Amino acid sequence: MSIDNNAPELTKDTIDIKRDLIQIYDESDGRTKVAHIQDVQRSGAGLFSQTASGTAIVNTTDETTLINGGVGALTIPPHGFNPGDSFVAYFSGSLSANNNETLRIRVKSGSVVLADTGVINMINASDNFYEIHINFVIRAIGPAGTAAIITSGRFFYNKASNNTPENIGFETVENTNFDTTISNTLDVTAEWGTASATNSIDTHLFNLYRLFP
Repeated sequence: MSIDNNAPELTKDTIDIKRDLIQIYDESDGRTKVAHIQDVQRSGAGLFSQTASGTAIVNTTDETTLINGGVGALTIPPHGFNPGDSFVAYFSGSLSANNNETLRIRVKSGSVVLADTGVINMINASDNFYEIHINFVIRAIGPAGTAAIITSGRFFYNKASNNTPENIGFETVENTNFDTTISNTLDVTAEWGTASATNSIDTHLFNLYRLFP
């Protein structure tokens, strides 16, 4: 990140954006410095990026992760959350299913289910596009029973008949088993109701970002 160490001094809480420059307070030396706003966004927002398409989840009823390998991290260490911490995840890929087959998407931290689409009755899709958008906000920190996280999202997929989207929304406040005093690793899984060669979902792209702070 390009920083001008001779920037004029400002108060700690002052942010001034002008011609794509941003003045930021540096805790390490107590000075206000100047950086390009795009550099600030790039340096702080991205947490994980999948670098190869995932293996198709096909012909199985096992609950299976949608996430493949990549760069970055999916784990927050113990005591790594603060109230208000906000994150967003984005998935896209391809999906096939026969009419009235069932699919279930779960958002998890380890074994703790943060959100669940429930059982989705599918409309025929044949190598069609899908997306999952997920937002997370930490509401409270602490051990299980004290910590709380709200997870909200939407699952979209295109139908084979006219390539128009179906969408399913979901939202859950998890304040029973979520625990910020231990490490938390994000996972998103898919589970088919019937094992069939025509029931298939795979992930081509997955990114995880921090929105706040």
